[in-house]
Amino acid sequence: MQFELLITKYISNIFIADLKYTFGMADKRKEFLKKSDFLNAGSCEKEPEAWVEKAVEHMEMHYDLITSVPPKNVKLTPDDDLIYDRFIAEFPDFKLDLLDKEHLRTEESKMKWREFTEGFGELVRDSKLGTLIRIDSSGGYTEDNTLIVLRLQFLAIEIARNKHGLNDGLKRKNDL
Repeated sequence: MQFELLITKYISNIFIADLKYTFGMADKRKEFLKKSDFLNAGSCEKEPEAWVEKAVEHMEMHYDLITSVPPKNVKLTPDDDLIYDRFIAEFPDFKLDLLDKEHLRTEESKMKWREFTEGFGELVRDSKLGTLIRIDSSGGYTEDNTLIVLRLQFLAIEIARNKHGLNDGLKRKNDL
């Protein structure tokens, strides 16, 4: 139980720090949650702890998956190939190994990702839900190596990382 509280606090701190950076003021958090579908505001506004719990569960499941089986064999969705092909076509120069937080936060980048996300409509469940992603693909989920992105961004980036072998090092580390 103590570990769960620590993880919840840790994820909450990442979430709040990310919102402070993005919006400049912590008091805008509630307003953001009400207006934005970034975190599927309907559920997060009423129960932010539920989002944190879901994010932690997703994070743990993803990390366990890529460290226990060869990541190239991992299918995150039934539509991995479609997501990957469209991602590579629309973001051909995207740096997968080390995400650029500042670039992801630019208006141009947000607009491009918004268009990418809308193109998948109902195909990907919770595509606009906030999800945790590792900034550096060679590292695990730590406070300094974690960023909040849309679920579809997470899927596109992690599917590409798997296909390009960028998550293979984590599996090898886990095997030692």
